[in-house]
Amino acid sequence: MKIVVNIKNKTEKRKLTAFLDAMKITYQSDSETDNNIESYREFLNEYNNEIDDAVHEIENNSYIAHKDVIKRLAERRKAKG
Repeated sequence: MKIVVNIKNKTEKRKLTAFLDAMKITYQSDSETDNNIESYREFLNEYNNEIDDAVHEIENNSYIAHKDVIKRLAERRKAKG
């Protein structure tokens, strides 16, 4: 999965990179990419494919309702104590 973040200033960039590093999440900044337009096209294609897949899953009733997720999380919390 890819996400695009529009950072407004150096402080935001420092905080975001510190968080990503702490969580051991790999990332790539614009300054590290040679062809940003192609990178964004690739991101948009992947994003649109993920949306299409999600729509198909919903149409085929292959999903978990929000209320069921909340119920499962509550049950897990009770089981773990």
